[in-house]
Amino acid sequence: MGTAPRPLALRAARILTGDGEPARPDAVVLVRGGAIEAVCAATDPLPDDTVVLDLGDATLLPGFVDAHAHLTLPADRRGYEAVHELPDPDLLAFGRANAERHLRCGVTTVRDNGARGTLGVRLRDLLAGAPAAPRVLAAGRPLTPPGGHFHFCGGTAGTPAEIRDAVHRLADEGVDHIKIIASGGGTAGSRPEECTYSGEHLRAAVGAARARGLRTAAHCRAAESARQAVAAGVDCLEHLDFLRPVAGGDPTVEYDAETVRMIRDAGTYLSMTMQAGGYDTLLDQRGRPDPDERVVARLERYFRDKLGVLRRLLDDGLGERIVISTDAGPADTRFGRFHLGLALAAEAGYPAADVLRAATTRAAEVCGLGASTGRITPGHAADLVAVGGDVLADVARAADVRLVLARGTVVGTGIPA
Repeated sequence: MGTAPRPLALRAARILTGDGEPARPDAVVLVRGGAIEAVCAATDPLPDDTVVLDLGDATLLPGFVDAHAHLTLPADRRGYEAVHELPDPDLLAFGRANAERHLRCGVTTVRDNGARGTLGVRLRDLLAGAPAAPRVLAAGRPLTPPGGHFHFCGGTAGTPAEIRDAVHRLADEGVDHIKIIASGGGTAGSRPEECTYSGEHLRAAVGAARARGLRTAAHCRAAESARQAVAAGVDCLEHLDFLRPVAGGDPTVEYDAETVRMIRDAGTYLSMTMQAGGYDTLLDQRGRPDPDERVVARLERYFRDKLGVLRRLLDDGLGERIVISTDAGPADTRFGRFHLGLALAAEAGYPAADVLRAATTRAAEVCGLGASTGRITPGHAADLVAVGGDVLADVARAADVRLVLARGTVVGTGIPA
């Protein structure tokens, strides 16, 4: 007979359980095996064989849930086409390394929103057997029209019938959700301000997914694509840039109050990928002695627009439908920097407690995991992250990760001696 695991008690200056209540001061989370057994005061008695780890002046909160990433992409500024000429073992190696980077910054669950062929499912299953790795949900091949954004992943479907067939094939392969490319994106020949599918196409995808018990997420950078996706019943909109085409010029951002009303009425979730689109490059440029001022100006304008959209969504009462994600993998959006999106959301006026819930409790709900992770409560998986200081006073403290637990396994500590 095996020896039962000894319980682990994590003591912290403050604990955010994810239930919307204020932080609990000087409290303890008791972990046994891979699950949370109890949350109690530091003065409460513990089992005799408990291992106690005092985190000191830290905040202990549920592990972060990144509801939008692409683990098998390298985040090294290579174009999509160049990356997808690489063999499967190379892309799986990216996936393993990226998962580890994300885990060490506190991300204990990743929703992978698109990979070539069956790589997403293969990577998920590979990491499920690893001693310490984030939980992965895999969409497999995104549904896209011929020549559309992410077409190189192999999920091309041009008609409603082809879309339904593609959904059923993906379901048979064991995907966790369905990703739909409802507008253009960064793929060569694709325009993010333009829709790629009609409402009929989107309804076909949603109907087939629901028939197989799968949730749907739609890439919606174009304003009209968001409206169509909500009307079709998509569960979660990704990006939501509100881009409109301009004849002979660059697209413009036009916030659409009617689409927002539809989102509110339908209860659709919004996965806001705050740092995607060049924030890593912007930070790199700002740190140089001779930055490219044209690049800086272009990216600063882009992120002003992003923050403006988030502010409007918050003003319109959609804070409880928002999750903060990264879109790590494509272009320059690196793994292991989850805190950047949280800080940007706070800059837009999202209160710190709400930002953290959007990256933990609510993100778990979006992924269909609200009953098993995303909260510090008995019975939930012991997916935890400790960050130095009071993260409610300054969300940027999420960069100072002191401890990560993934399903009860201690991944690493940065606890001062």
